[in-house]
Amino acid sequence: MKTSCLITPESLFEGTKEWCQWSQLMCYDDLRKAAKFTDTVIIVEGRKFPVHSQLLSVSSEYFEHIAFRDFPVAPEIHLADVTSASTFELLLNFVYSGSLPITEENFTELYRDSSFFLMPQALDVCRKWLLSQLDVSSPNEKVLQLAADIILSHGDDEILDSVFTVLAKDLEKYKAIILTLGPQKFHELVRSKNIVLIDDDQLLMGVFYFTKLLQISSTIFPAENTNLKLVDFRNRLTARPSALFISDQRFGSYPQYEETYVHYSAERFVTCNGFPPDEWTISGLTFYELDVWGGSTGLIAGVDVEYRNIWSGEQREFLCNLNTTHGMQYAT
Repeated sequence: MKTSCLITPESLFEGTKEWCQWSQLMCYDDLRKAAKFTDTVIIVEGRKFPVHSQLLSVSSEYFEHIAFRDFPVAPEIHLADVTSASTFELLLNFVYSGSLPITEENFTELYRDSSFFLMPQALDVCRKWLLSQLDVSSPNEKVLQLAADIILSHGDDEILDSVFTVLAKDLEKYKAIILTLGPQKFHELVRSKNIVLIDDDQLLMGVFYFTKLLQISSTIFPAENTNLKLVDFRNRLTARPSALFISDQRFGSYPQYEETYVHYSAERFVTCNGFPPDEWTISGLTFYELDVWGGSTGLIAGVDVEYRNIWSGEQREFLCNLNTTHGMQYAT
């Protein structure tokens, strides 16, 4: 069976442009390897690398503003104790070819040297490779440790956010990584991510959630005085359970007390319509209290409001009638 591919002028132009750019880089690379039109030599660990200073300056602010700041450019420039010859060769090949082979073994040095030489394109390639290894469902734990080391040494926010996403799925599984990051980063993690906590196959909520979180914190950092406060997690302690249980990598059943809770709607009721404040005042409130839910007591399910006319003494009620409407009995 024959298949056809529609080639549009736009796609043809883009493909031609990419091919031209690649072809041009290959020409520059051939010139470098043949040492043609090069105007300086970079020496690293005794190895000599002939380069075109202007091309290298376009890719690296370090070479543009520091190494090549003098004119004319020095015939030889020594990079002592800055990088290894093997890593510099990889970065130089990237400048001339756009290709940067990254492995677990060379990642840290490539990232560090890309940062030192102020090479944003190379740094972005390193970052993308690392993030590609941090799939939430099955992250490479060795790469996770590499990421933690980069966070501590360079403070890369994009990498930090991805690592937090992985750690939030199972704090206890990744205790070693959390310990590496330290208590301050742990506190940032629990405040910024929706963390799923499961105990005995049950999703923890309310006070049980907060208690478990404190327990994990004290286990990882026993010598630290925890700074976790209940107010930091209020949105998670009182949120609907469906908003809490967001992980598709970990599974747990809702506890039995969840069966007493039914979410009907997010509608907001305004009780004061028809009761202008210059004629009516609130004379009574009846609160309907939920049973213990998520370990928390005293949660309010609804309220009946009694109004009294300040001139005539007439009384009226705005009733939520939870006991009759929902078919369940609530304490009042």
